[in-house]
Amino acid sequence: MQKITLLIFVFGFILNSQNLPNPDFENFGTIDVELFQYDFNTNAFNSSTCVIDGDGQGTFSTLANATGRPLGWSTGDDIFSTPDATSVVQTTDAFSGSSAVRIENAFFGSGPSAVGIFTAETGFFDSVPVEFTFTEIPNSIDGHYKHTAGSDATFPAGTCTFLGTLDEETTFPSEFSVYAEFLKFNPDTGENELVAEAYETFGAVSDYTSFSAPVNVIQSDVIPDRLLLIFANTVWIKAPNPVTNPGSISFVDDVSFNYESLSVESFESEKDVQILPNPASNLISVKNLVPNESINIYNISGQVVLKINVMKDSIDIDLSKLSPGLYILEHSGLTKKLIVE
Repeated sequence: MQKITLLIFVFGFILNSQNLPNPDFENFGTIDVELFQYDFNTNAFNSSTCVIDGDGQGTFSTLANATGRPLGWSTGDDIFSTPDATSVVQTTDAFSGSSAVRIENAFFGSGPSAVGIFTAETGFFDSVPVEFTFTEIPNSIDGHYKHTAGSDATFPAGTCTFLGTLDEETTFPSEFSVYAEFLKFNPDTGENELVAEAYETFGAVSDYTSFSAPVNVIQSDVIPDRLLLIFANTVWIKAPNPVTNPGSISFVDDVSFNYESLSVESFESEKDVQILPNPASNLISVKNLVPNESINIYNISGQVVLKINVMKDSIDIDLSKLSPGLYILEHSGLTKKLIVE
């Protein structure tokens, strides 16, 4: 008998307190939005470190009767104290259900925008994390998106960004981005300490495609209690100097924290499913299949990104809509690794 590898997905679903609110963006309405403004008598922007120095103190206020908002989320419209939704709007062009969120450049004719879990800082220097209940740190931030690319953005050497100072002139293409900070409030210092973070960008696609932004854990023995989460239509939304890609439009739907884990063990099988070629970029042929059994292709986070019904012992599968990376092909209880280039 021929030995092949079985990858077993172990699903660990967590309490609702750890799930994102309104994750399928089905619910929009009129809400009161909490805003924050730094006190610039005690806080100042440091161009050497690209951060705000000071005591972090400021004033909270309320933008009343903000319309067209995705319930449970903050948006770029909040940052500019815009009562009516203009940059982040409800759309019926959804991956599933009846609606999704559409993020477009709407400020000053070309400014970037975002939807996320944060309190908007109206000076656009920063976004303030909010309290969020966790019992563990997620492995990734997953969902579905599509993105229309706008114009590229170029910054000279020395430009301050939230990623630090640019060493050389840098051009940034228009991409959809996912950014998150998982933080723990330290009552002794009065500061939020970084526990884990995620930052990933994804290119232009015309049809809804799954995305997965891995979470990088910095303090594995600490459970966060604050969250800053941003989905943006540019490669970064946080100040200073957020990227502006005129014409950039992103659609986002069905987002979630992924807590699933993946384990590997071996078993004996008389029949090996064959994938040719592997790695592949556009098309694969899969052989030695069981008719009337489906094929499921999972991303590394355990999400099904393709499902194909099998009618005979071989089939060709189009992979052109999958992003490059590692996937798992499962058929009739057997699994194989698949690499998309």
